[in-house]
Amino acid sequence: MDISVRERFFLLACATFTASMSLSTSGAAQEADQSDTLTLYRGALVWDGMGFTQRDLAVRAGVIVEPVESEQNIAIVDLDDAYVTPPLSDAHNHVTQPADWSSNGFLSRGMFYVWNPTTIQLGEGAADYFARPDTFDVKVSYGGITEPRGHPEKLYVEGLSERVYGGRKDFLRDAFHYGRNQTEIEEALDLLVEQGADFVKGYLLYSEQYEDRVDNDEFYGAKGLNPVNAAILVDQAAQRGLKVTFHVETAADLVVAAKAGAFAAMHLPAYGVSRMDDTFVLQTLREDQAKIVADSGMLLVPTYLIARNAASRVETERGKSRAALAFAIQRHNLALLDTAGAQFLIGTDGFGTAVAELEHLASLGVFDNQRLLQIAFATGPRLFPDRRIGCLEVGCEADFLVLESNPLEDLSALNSLSMRVKAGQTIE
Repeated sequence: MDISVRERFFLLACATFTASMSLSTSGAAQEADQSDTLTLYRGALVWDGMGFTQRDLAVRAGVIVEPVESEQNIAIVDLDDAYVTPPLSDAHNHVTQPADWSSNGFLSRGMFYVWNPTTIQLGEGAADYFARPDTFDVKVSYGGITEPRGHPEKLYVEGLSERVYGGRKDFLRDAFHYGRNQTEIEEALDLLVEQGADFVKGYLLYSEQYEDRVDNDEFYGAKGLNPVNAAILVDQAAQRGLKVTFHVETAADLVVAAKAGAFAAMHLPAYGVSRMDDTFVLQTLREDQAKIVADSGMLLVPTYLIARNAASRVETERGKSRAALAFAIQRHNLALLDTAGAQFLIGTDGFGTAVAELEHLASLGVFDNQRLLQIAFATGPRLFPDRRIGCLEVGCEADFLVLESNPLEDLSALNSLSMRVKAGQTIE
């Protein structure tokens, strides 16, 4: 069975609200003395950006410092040649409730930093839950900016209303906002600023077919902003100190986002399998398009694992053919973008883990494990550029993972965590 964009978001939201509450709710990092105690992690193989170097790692007050063994107030942890890496991140995930079951889901997999592009308001006090030593760090966009009867309006009004939100029908100005012109865009942005959004999300779906889709109810839920308004959105958001990300479906959407000056693209063309045999041409990048995207500096979040997940459920020959086509186009798009110098981030859209996304990208044969690890560990710093994270040098925040084996040899080693340290504290 194939899965549509609407169905993907529907399943995601259901998972958000029905996730098992039996997950550990302790979520607390081990209590640590916040005085001048120095913790020395000895005998570690530490990620240096290219591979692993054996050296000691010292932490004091949540920061990596110079290792000094002569101090009296010192705690020593022998790592015995275990592998130490920066934590993982998810640049696109909607399951970010201020609750232990959500936080533990990320921390247990070594994912410390998350961006949530599209969510309803989390409520007062939610911000106080995040970014503690015992919880994950998150930035949210709140409702995305689209046009009437575009994505994700149908999803909320007809899909999630009864199944998740108790019959609620009015999601406008919360789960989504309209942006048919500059006035509406400015009003939406002002409201997002008031709501405390960390960034903005716009929806671009089949930009090259905008005129055909805008007033055609056949495409209810499968259309987005007028592409000419993308640059207006980016400009107006910048005036309010906000970066803009775009949901994209096609190569044309990606180019529109790049030319508009977007910070990131939340998906890459061919991230799904649905209707691949009908729209594969629209999802196949040309070399000149890849150059425009790379030269813009826009960050790219493929979420290509979504197609792998969909392919695992297809049984018909047609479905298998579409899945194979999706993977071929993914390989083609990544290779063109990589050759052009594009920058990638790791994101899942909530349909898997960061490691699973890395493993799928590895299966496409465009990147080796070293490059994939570099992409993975650079994702957090790009999501939180005001922080010294994703590094293991003196002055960096003491956030790291301890692995049992070498991820350069096998990416699944990222699933074998023997220790997780956040803000200098060991997560139990």
